[in-house]
Amino acid sequence: MNKMINFLEKMWLMLAVVTIVLAVYKTFYSTLEDAAYFYVFCVVSIIFYFLRKRQRVYLSEQQAQKENSED
Repeated sequence: MNKMINFLEKMWLMLAVVTIVLAVYKTFYSTLEDAAYFYVFCVVSIIFYFLRKRQRVYLSEQQAQKENSED
């Protein structure tokens, strides 16, 4: 489970990087209205990245507590 969450966390971060690059490109070579969708998607990707990161940290803490209680 932890591997999947780690993968999703990195996927959202890479998606944010790709969309910000596309947004900047669209801003310079097209209109700001065309780039706005990419900026919005970048913000959404960053939000999901931090949610997944928080979930991973929380699950790691829960697993560590579970292991400590079993000892």
